[in-house]
Amino acid sequence: MTRTCETSRRGTAIPTSCSRSRGRHRSPVSRSRDRTRSTRATPRPTCTAPFREPPLRPAEPDLPRLVDLLNEREGSAWELVRKLPGGYNRGAYELREREGTRAVLKWRPPRDPTELEDTAELVRRALAAGWSTPRWIAYGTVPDGHEYVIEELIAGARTATAADADLSLIARNNRLQAGLAADHRRNWSRHIWRVIFETDPTVEARLEALPATAVVLDRVRALSRDLREVALPTSDLVHGDCVQDNVLIKDGTAYLIDAEHCGKGPRAHDLATLLFEATVGGHPLRPSTAGAR
Repeated sequence: MTRTCETSRRGTAIPTSCSRSRGRHRSPVSRSRDRTRSTRATPRPTCTAPFREPPLRPAEPDLPRLVDLLNEREGSAWELVRKLPGGYNRGAYELREREGTRAVLKWRPPRDPTELEDTAELVRRALAAGWSTPRWIAYGTVPDGHEYVIEELIAGARTATAADADLSLIARNNRLQAGLAADHRRNWSRHIWRVIFETDPTVEARLEALPATAVVLDRVRALSRDLREVALPTSDLVHGDCVQDNVLIKDGTAYLIDAEHCGKGPRAHDLATLLFEATVGGHPLRPSTAGAR
């Protein structure tokens, strides 16, 4: 029997169309595609029971079925616990294995297939350098191309507050981002430049619904009028979504969660994002001497 397979970023071949069978025959093409990097120290499972239903769509997620697919792929035993509060896109869901290990599942629509692997490598490198963010346990794509990430859950953490102690921890973590992402594909410096110096219809349409944001951007554009030729740094790690809900404090450490948007650029962008949320978004963060240098 011949079956068509899609290679997981986690090192297992996931069928996109084939019949249920007791046999585990794979074509030479499928076997060659299995030779990808695995980031989980467990035997690679063999997928023998593909889905016959229509592919999962993010607008109507069937989370139990998705978790079953991931368990089949990863050789794991995750159980869906609950939807976690907050979160953009498709949200985040708590998982738990029988021995008590807890994790967070997130998934999102398809994008450049190499970008997820690049981001996973950047997270590994940043963790090795001491940057505080949850470890990725597994990641990959489901048959229709949607991406998933299973990352460790920072149990017992709380959301960052306006206290100077919390701001100091955030600044310390930000300093560790220096020089960590010079070769990453996602370029936040380019994004910043385009927002300020180009007229992007998508950005302009969003600004119409955010008058306060539009006022701030108009002021930034006016102040930056003569800075068009200034090159922003492209070697630092940029989290890309450093808002208050994504900063968790535990045991004297500030963890930046939701690192799927990481890229290269000026690390000051993350602090500016947090400050922008405090002043325009209404969170009562106040100026502090704890800023990164």
